[in-house]
Amino acid sequence: MSHPHEALLKEYQVAIDHLAPTVPVEVKSQAQQIHDQLLANETVPKEEIIAAMAQTGLAEYPHRHAYEELNKVGETLDASSLDASSVEYQAALANWQKQAEQITQQIDQLEVLKDQDPKWQAEIADKVRVFREGFLITERDPDLAEVKKEIESWQGTLGLIE
Repeated sequence: MSHPHEALLKEYQVAIDHLAPTVPVEVKSQAQQIHDQLLANETVPKEEIIAAMAQTGLAEYPHRHAYEELNKVGETLDASSLDASSVEYQAALANWQKQAEQITQQIDQLEVLKDQDPKWQAEIADKVRVFREGFLITERDPDLAEVKKEIESWQGTLGLIE
């Protein structure tokens, strides 16, 4: 018998198999372990699979972006030619970790706004869900400027700014 969310889990496995070469082994191993546990549990809700994919995506986000940044600066790199312990890589990684934290904080700030007015609660909650799902390793990354713009828009709608 196949898993009811087989397609989603296959998508997760493909993403794990294609993580950036600089993603630490621990992140890859944890993602694989979570995937295998989800695959073994046919009663797992789809939302739990999506949350696991987002967790993996958030963990790999700074590593992927640091790797891509260094690829843009120099020649096309492969796993063997990039030293993840290099000063350049570590600086890029720190920058992208900070970016991920800022995005997460802004999403959390947007989520707080949903409690300001019951009329808009569902719509704001949906925006929060979409931004959080942006960290899924199979989706487009959330953009800090987009999240900030959304917060400003809702603050205006809710009468929190003049």
